[in-house]
Amino acid sequence: MSWPLAEREWLEGYAFDPRDLAIARVFFALYLVTIADLPGLRFISELPADLWDPPPGPLRLLAGPPSAAFVKTSLAAIEALAALVAVGWRTRATSVALGLTIALAYGLTFATGKINHNLVLWLTPLMLSGQWGRAWSVDALAGRGSARTDPLPIACFALMLGFCMFSAGVPKLVGGWFDPRTSATYGHLVHNAVAAERMGYLAPLAIGVRSPLVWELSDWLTALWELSFLFAVASPRALRAFIGAAVVFHCAVLLMFNIDFSANLVAYAVFVPWMLGPREEPQPDPRRARIWLAVGAVAALLLVLAPAPTRLLPRAALDPRLPGAFALLVGLACLGFVVLRGLRGRAAT
Repeated sequence: MSWPLAEREWLEGYAFDPRDLAIARVFFALYLVTIADLPGLRFISELPADLWDPPPGPLRLLAGPPSAAFVKTSLAAIEALAALVAVGWRTRATSVALGLTIALAYGLTFATGKINHNLVLWLTPLMLSGQWGRAWSVDALAGRGSARTDPLPIACFALMLGFCMFSAGVPKLVGGWFDPRTSATYGHLVHNAVAAERMGYLAPLAIGVRSPLVWELSDWLTALWELSFLFAVASPRALRAFIGAAVVFHCAVLLMFNIDFSANLVAYAVFVPWMLGPREEPQPDPRRARIWLAVGAVAALLLVLAPAPTRLLPRAALDPRLPGAFALLVGLACLGFVVLRGLRGRAAT
């Protein structure tokens, strides 16, 4: 008996339909330019030199905060590259460039002392760079590359996602979350709302629940789910079930703790079977390729010149929780759509 991940059948399970990956590519680009808080990176250039303390790594080579021009150029590059990735022009190169630019931009913010959980925002385009442009893209219309996806990078990306969740569960395993004498979830909830003053929409209601059984179950279910995520990678179907639970979990975290994990949705979208029916071989069409390239170029220019979407909203609507809440609401709707479609298909057979 061998380890499941050593079997060829396991790897072939991640040979997804290129159209599914194309939807994930567009979803990623839309999230990046509409939901992700890219304008919030502008504060980096305003930091005093005394607060500049990057973590170990190449950013230690910088003597101080970058200039405002460098930050603006980086943000403009992210927005322009996102538009080109959305239409799938030279997808491998533009995806790699986009991932590295995002990593640089967010890496600069880590010099403030707080490291956020946005790993998937730059790792997703790097890992999927050679796969998600093989359908519904300028590259496919121009006849560049194969129409078949390689399951190895997708499987490696699934393993990366599993290890990320597993690394979140290990501290809970050794930190007392399974101790029946403690209620770690409730303690974090109270500290988050009172000490950190980060009140979620449902935090007052949740704090009023004093049942030890409820909070102990929350501790166990959260820790076990995170620890088991890595093992679910052995089956793409099991992984999708864990991803469905993840969307619900992230919604609950936002509502109670006001912590936004909506960025994880861009990674989850890679593993969703969006399309039904047999795969279609893309037919090269140079004329349509030129049209879509022109659309991508215009979109890139507009994204660079136009203000951020959040700045177009009334000041009263600029609640920092709203973009993430909207993204998670869309994620819930997609989850419901996939589940209902699966139930309908099972009933029909």
